[in-house]
Amino acid sequence: MNDPVTADDALLAAERLRQVVEFAPNALVLVDRAGRITLVNAEAERLFGYERAELLGQPVELLVPDRYRAGHPAHRDGFFGNPHAGDGSGTRSVRAP
Repeated sequence: MNDPVTADDALLAAERLRQVVEFAPNALVLVDRAGRITLVNAEAERLFGYERAELLGQPVELLVPDRYRAGHPAHRDGFFGNPHAGDGSGTRSVRAP
């Protein structure tokens, strides 16, 4: 039988997700549908050279190289319209400059 999820279970799951993101060996940047950064890990701070507090709430395009920045919102909107596993671009990886 399935037990209902309690508030404590939800808090524990959220904390586990935060820890997985934080301790991942790769830079992870999570964004909402509006393209605002909602979560970053320590590796993202190191890679992009920003403190976490500087990134949270900012548009993810802050981290996109200038030559791709103008087109990025359309790629992002396309991803949120049809989410799938991958790098988010569907065509290429974007690396920090």
